Amino acid sequence: MDLLDRMKEDAKLCNRALRNLEVRQIDKKPAVKTPGPTRGPGWRNDQLNKDEIDDILYFTNRGWCVASIAIFVGVSKSVVRNYQQSYLP
Repeated sequence: MDLLDRMKEDAKLCNRALRNLEVRQIDKKPAVKTPGPTRGPGWRNDQLNKDEIDDILYFTNRGWCVASIAIFVGVSKSVVRNYQQSYLP
């Protein structure tokens, strides 16, 4: 058996394995991902109160970065950015 015959046999084995794999994947149903909870422990379920908004604006005027303000107040960086933009003078 020369090199070309061995390559042909190897290609046949690879093709056979690929067909078997495709058949097994077709038989499987796609996984359905259920959404996780969006309320409850660990989630902020209420609006920012006046003190938190005042803190965001105060620290913004003092030159704090968005990340530091978010950590200090306990909100996300996007919330800090939204309040900064909505309360610009």
